[in-house]
Amino acid sequence: TKRDDVARACYAGDVMRQVIFNKGQTLYRAGEAADRIFVLLNGEVGLFSPLNPDVTHLRLEDYGTFGETEVINGHLRRFTARCLADCEVLEMAKQEFQARLESTDPLIKLLVKSLTQHSVMMTPVQAQQRPNAA
Repeated sequence: TKRDDVARACYAGDVMRQVIFNKGQTLYRAGEAADRIFVLLNGEVGLFSPLNPDVTHLRLEDYGTFGETEVINGHLRRFTARCLADCEVLEMAKQEFQARLESTDPLIKLLVKSLTQHSVMMTPVQAQQRPNAA
């Protein structure tokens, strides 16, 4: 099954930790240091802009990944990630993710970095700004 494939890929080397979060629980907040990436095994997570914290900017479901963009680009968290339902999540520390990325094929590494930069550029400006931005 897809779940088994994702779990096998993610658990390789025991570098990901399985965590259960409850509906309404916050995984990280906008402005925090990006210290982990996440794979959502099941449940639903919403990403919320600090300028409009009541509106879901992006809704993630089973097998969605999040938190990687800021880790790859070395930025603070741009959004707050909050569980919209009970969630089963795999998380990987920034250092482990960066080590895996650095050891991958140079073309794949270039593509990953380029795609994350494009996703930042395509995010509406109002979603990227901090609440105290001018």
